[in-house]
Amino acid sequence: MLRKLKAAGPIKSSPVVADGIIFFGSNDGHIYAVNAETGREAWRLKTGDKVTRSAAVVDGVVYIASEDGFCYALKARTGEPLWKTKLGRGRPAGSPAVAYGLAFIPSGNSGGSETLHMTAGPEPSLTPFRMAARIGVVVGI
Repeated sequence: MLRKLKAAGPIKSSPVVADGIIFFGSNDGHIYAVNAETGREAWRLKTGDKVTRSAAVVDGVVYIASEDGFCYALKARTGEPLWKTKLGRGRPAGSPAVAYGLAFIPSGNSGGSETLHMTAGPEPSLTPFRMAARIGVVVGI
């Protein structure tokens, strides 16, 4: 059966499915979580701008960046924010990729890159580094 959920703006991000929940962002500035079986909205979180990139979901945590220049880490089941941190070089230029306890988040508009490394505290810290191709952020998780 086809189910519909109407967001208040266009949906440009590709959906990600994990543990029976569909996660996606919208140009209305929200991150959505929808029950894949029922089609009902599980939760939504308002960001400061459009969410045009896809999420990554690992170990019950949703990692997603917004055009407001922040990366968000949210509990997948509830949408409860674990942390949000400012991308040091601007808006996201791609979707997060997560492996080996790190999340890589391309950001910015010019050459170079930066590392966002998770510390023992509640939020990651930034460490700049240069890359030839694009700017990115790595978050230790």
